[in-house]
Amino acid sequence: MGVDIKLVLSDQEQLIYHCMTIVEYSSQITAKLSNINSTISSLSSQGAFHDLVAGRSANNGFENYVLKAQEFGTLAEVLWQHAQNTYDGMVDVDKVMATYVAGLLLESPDTSSEDRDYIYSNPKEAVQQIQENIKEQEKEGSKKGN
Repeated sequence: MGVDIKLVLSDQEQLIYHCMTIVEYSSQITAKLSNINSTISSLSSQGAFHDLVAGRSANNGFENYVLKAQEFGTLAEVLWQHAQNTYDGMVDVDKVMATYVAGLLLESPDTSSEDRDYIYSNPKEAVQQIQENIKEQEKEGSKKGN
């Protein structure tokens, strides 16, 4: 999530957008720490590293870090939901979601260079197009659900 597009958002929209990115970052951190925790014991079965980090039962190795990252992720999700609920009537949440999706598309290795260039050169139009696609998918989903 290191790529931002140049688009003007209101302060409330920026708050919701940044909360969403914090949730994404925290889930990535939790996943990486979980991976470290699951593989760290295979790095060393003896020696100082094993004694101080991998095999230390007093601090559960990296398990405490994983738990703290999960707690932070939960708090970030609560903050995001609170901001979204608070400003729901004041901001266009679909625009914020479309902006977030545009950022994800820019970071995805599967996105074509033409799409990336279009998002960079025409961010407002790209976000509007993504927003329309999201609304169409919601309509299709509600038709299938009924």
